[in-house]
Amino acid sequence: MAPICLRQLPLTGLRSSAPPPSRRPGRNAPFRISAVAQSPEASSPPRVPGGTLRKPEFIRGVYLSLCLLLDVLYENRPIQRFWFLETVARMPYFSYISILHLYESLGWWRAGAELRKIHFAEEWNELHHLQIMESLGGDLLWFDRFAALHSAIAYYWILLGLYVFSPRLAYNFSELIEYHAVDTFQSSRSVVAPRRPPCRSLLDVFTNIRDDEGEHVQTMRACQDSSVRSDITNRRDDGPRVGA
Repeated sequence: MAPICLRQLPLTGLRSSAPPPSRRPGRNAPFRISAVAQSPEASSPPRVPGGTLRKPEFIRGVYLSLCLLLDVLYENRPIQRFWFLETVARMPYFSYISILHLYESLGWWRAGAELRKIHFAEEWNELHHLQIMESLGGDLLWFDRFAALHSAIAYYWILLGLYVFSPRLAYNFSELIEYHAVDTFQSSRSVVAPRRPPCRSLLDVFTNIRDDEGEHVQTMRACQDSSVRSDITNRRDDGPRVGA
């Protein structure tokens, strides 16, 4: 099995593509940007080469309900929708790392250290996405901040319990959410912005973020494979030992 890894995209490059502090919108100066044409598949099961992702019905039902809610709350407000998604998208990795820390502290599964490293890299990547959306004014409205932060807290605890019950289901649901993020950023081609190094336009930034989310989808899918655990365990056992 091939090692799980994130796309080698320099995070510093993404950070420098955001507007500098002096150009960022203040609380009373909303960032103006044209509406994004929403993907017609945004609230339908995400597509991948080869067909529709197969998910348990209750997972799929919750996912479609969330997509419908986002379509209503953030209609013609793409930047705010992106900021909401990036705020919530970090929570699965916090949940997984918390449980893996607990398992290791109890001595149940020390091989989870490799998974923690992967999930930390994903969370760090999402943090930079969030900073970009904040620099574009995605968090200016009190309602958006209230909705995103409370949803993030709820999502954290839900996934925490789900990961204890079934890591496969937790990764399964996260895979769907990440795919929704891919579809959402894919629909942002109508956004036009000033050129900023090293990305030439805001579309380039969104394209990079979309590709990152695609990598997260692949990681979530791989983590559902039972062979991942044995592969990680073997890598840990084959690694160098201090004092060896």
